Amino acid sequence: MSGVYELRHRVLRERLEEVAMAAGQAHDEEYVRLALCCLALLERHKVDDKGRCRRCPHVAGWWRLGSRRCSVVPVVGFYLEQPSRMVTAQG
Repeated sequence: MSGVYELRHRVLRERLEEVAMAAGQAHDEEYVRLALCCLALLERHKVDDKGRCRRCPHVAGWWRLGSRRCSVVPVVGFYLEQPSRMVTAQG
């Protein structure tokens, strides 16, 4: 059975695939590139049932007990799920 994090990862991947296809049909190369870039990042940061990936830094400490939750999946999710008026460039 998939965990919540794995399910979220899969839903985001499917959404990005839809965006890439729609952009391709509209012949908008910039959006296709952006969607594929996000897809590549998501694929490099596949998460397990606890939201951990192998790429994000391992945070050790007595309060974390070795947790290393992925930081990429929540950011991609935020930008895909928020209304466009709510999303601004954050860096």
